[in-house]
Amino acid sequence: MFDLDLKVFYFFYSHCKVLGSIFGFGAFEGAIMYISVIALAIVKVNEAKKVKK
Repeated sequence: MFDLDLKVFYFFYSHCKVLGSIFGFGAFEGAIMYISVIALAIVKVNEAKKVKK
């Protein structure tokens, strides 16, 4: 189980690191970019649902 946890952590870390390095940042900034894109998508979907009501 512990080995799977490390693989999942490494998967997220490596993707965040790649995204951050594209813009000249690190893995932490890449994670912030991913989180902000996901949050923006959630907000846009919620706004679209409110307009339809």
